[in-house]
Amino acid sequence: MFRFGLPIFGQAAALKNDRAAFRLGFIEAVGLPALMLMVSMIGFGSLCHEIGFSLWKALATTASVWALPGQIAYVETLTAGSPAFAILLAVALANARFLPMVAIFMPYIRPGVRNRFAEFWLAHFVTANSWIFVIRRSPDLDPTRRRAYFLGFAGACLIMGFVGTALGYVLAGVVSKTVTQALVFLNPIYFLLLFLDVPGRSAFLSVLLGAIGGPLLMRLSPDWGLLGAGLLCGTVGFMVDRGLKGARRG
Repeated sequence: MFRFGLPIFGQAAALKNDRAAFRLGFIEAVGLPALMLMVSMIGFGSLCHEIGFSLWKALATTASVWALPGQIAYVETLTAGSPAFAILLAVALANARFLPMVAIFMPYIRPGVRNRFAEFWLAHFVTANSWIFVIRRSPDLDPTRRRAYFLGFAGACLIMGFVGTALGYVLAGVVSKTVTQALVFLNPIYFLLLFLDVPGRSAFLSVLLGAIGGPLLMRLSPDWGLLGAGLLCGTVGFMVDRGLKGARRG
């Protein structure tokens, strides 16, 4: 049973080994999470076809960047002839949200990780999908099984990401360009629903403030408005939630 794509948890504590945890993660990803990711990657594959990327370059971009906003920033700045530093900066800013996400995420799976190099390798596969699902699933899992669950979940998402990229590339000449590129926006809508389902009031307040402040800041600065909206509205939502909790305790 799903609620905004999130399964109702509570039956995973008795997993006997890493293989069972990996299988559980894989199965829970091969549903709405991986499907939505695949659909959004169809839009990316279509974009790569339109700008003249080869299929292998498109797949390599999916594997190496592995975050749709960063992938789009990479191919657009590269084809525009931007210098390497500008490309690196654009991708870094597009994926900046993963820095705090990974900092919060890694302690959940660290008990099953053997060394620091493995932590950096695993961090590459963190997405908004896996971040939410693993954190929500962690209370039901033995700490040493969380890494295997994450690998199963991330592996399923990566496979579907490749499938979506390839489908979008092949279908670019068959399906309308408007349709395939519009699929890119399904993933943000899905993530919006996921974050609204996060326990606590701060996520809801941040999304609400972002919906109001985002368009206004984008009109003020098309280049920095989105980044500013995320930083400002997320911070204000968090502070308002803390203030309301403090007032209630007082």
